[in-house]
Amino acid sequence: MYQWKHQLKSGDIFKLEVPILHESNLTPEIEYIICITQSCDCLRPEKINYNFAFTSGKSAVLSTALSKVQTDCYTFINDHEAIQWSNKFFTLNLKNSHIFNINDKIPVILNDGTPNYIEYIGNQKEIFSQRIINATFNRASRMGVDLPEKKEKIVKR
Repeated sequence: MYQWKHQLKSGDIFKLEVPILHESNLTPEIEYIICITQSCDCLRPEKINYNFAFTSGKSAVLSTALSKVQTDCYTFINDHEAIQWSNKFFTLNLKNSHIFNINDKIPVILNDGTPNYIEYIGNQKEIFSQRIINATFNRASRMGVDLPEKKEKIVKR
């Protein structure tokens, strides 16, 4: 069988074998991750000590994704699946798996120290990935206080 080798690059999307659940309501908080490391660093990962930057995402309702595509970051997987990206970055050291067979699951250890596997979904074109990259690193570089979100008043009639 032919082994299809792929070098990790910006826009590569992976699905977690075991999703990370939200603590309060046990709904998936992280189901997908996307590589947001700049392309030049992906080509020579020794410059970044094989610490690749990622952001996380979860499944989104397609109608919601379509209505908020101009304000939030989404990736459309097919005609009925979308991913909403969180814009919170983290790194994974992939020294031994930055070149991988696209048909194999890649072992990773995420923030809580629990072993997990990621499965390659595909690559998003760089022009679309750059929007996610910019939003994630802009959020990480800002300083300040987040104000509470303004809720619309419901008028009873």
